[in-house]
Amino acid sequence: MYSTAAHIPRRCGWLTDIHLNFVNLSARDALWQKIASAQLDSLLITGDISEADDICYELTRLRSEFPGQIFFVLGNHDFYHGSIDLVRERVEWTCKTQPRLHYLTGNAPMPMAGGWSLCGDDGWGDARLGDFFCSPIRMNDFRLINDFAHLDSHSLYRKLKRLGTESAIRLSQQLRVAAQQSNHILVLTHLPPFKESCWYEGGHGNDDWLPFFACHAVGLTLKRFCRSNPSHEVIVLCGHTHHRGVSRILPNLLTWTGQADYGQPQLEAILNMEDFVHPNASWGYP
Repeated sequence: MYSTAAHIPRRCGWLTDIHLNFVNLSARDALWQKIASAQLDSLLITGDISEADDICYELTRLRSEFPGQIFFVLGNHDFYHGSIDLVRERVEWTCKTQPRLHYLTGNAPMPMAGGWSLCGDDGWGDARLGDFFCSPIRMNDFRLINDFAHLDSHSLYRKLKRLGTESAIRLSQQLRVAAQQSNHILVLTHLPPFKESCWYEGGHGNDDWLPFFACHAVGLTLKRFCRSNPSHEVIVLCGHTHHRGVSRILPNLLTWTGQADYGQPQLEAILNMEDFVHPNASWGYP
């Protein structure tokens, strides 16, 4: 558990879908100038950092560029040209050998300033929302991630559902622990957990895209937790769709989906955890 006082995030910068494998040096320098001027002590990254062949290199490079703590989950692109379990094992090993890198998936909640706890899981488009079998969409994931290669539609459907279920189980365990530490929980995940979180040009995903753009199992877990713990506030930061939007799912459950553009990584928001309340207050844009 990452629980030493020196690691407690106070002023955090949120990044999502930065796709560093598409970023040239000038765009990278521009990002780090913004981060440096924001005087952050921590970064929160909601996946799609790079691809499997250089994800560990990019994480190590991020650590060399930023002097504070880096908390992250992985996105689907981070597994391209690799396999899910192997990439996660390599990333876990990198975090064990590189101080200040913290992979949240499968790990214990992290205490934050302002009485918040930090949880996170990669999530996966789990084919439970929308119409998987009638959708004409076939993600690059199914060609570029080894786990999906050569699967027929029914096998792929079962695999996606299983990945979503595994994410939900891990997050449920984290939430249970976090609830004992704090009444305020911040969750990082890559996939939007609800249809209402699948923002695209001001609207929400349709049945063709939803099977691959939401992790319904994680959404059900979040709803179940929030309904069972009405005194706990949960805020979810996610990405994947590259379009920004905020959705109030329940009185104590809110999601923010981050904006992204290939080749132009941005600081999505600055979160001052000591007075962090809701998007109209301390969710500061840089």
